[in-house]
Amino acid sequence: MKLFRNKVSLARTSFVFSDALEEIVSTTPTLVVFQLVDVLAEAKEGGAVVTKLRPGTLVTLMQSENGWVLITKDGQEIGYLATSSMAPIQ
Repeated sequence: MKLFRNKVSLARTSFVFSDALEEIVSTTPTLVVFQLVDVLAEAKEGGAVVTKLRPGTLVTLMQSENGWVLITKDGQEIGYLATSSMAPIQ
């Protein structure tokens, strides 16, 4: 855990724990799903299905690795999708 110090003049010194910063999730969509797709709990074929997304669903990219993308929807992490089932929002 990292500790950050606020050095604003005319104000009290305050501290923010980095764990709190890591929980801030963007709600701005960056990808669009273009086919009916299963959202998986793990980034691997045959993983447990968390939910399904319909074509046109907007999601936010959080992390990408080995052909899988960890996504959020409305600020909530929901799981992994194969990169072949989505496209960047233009």
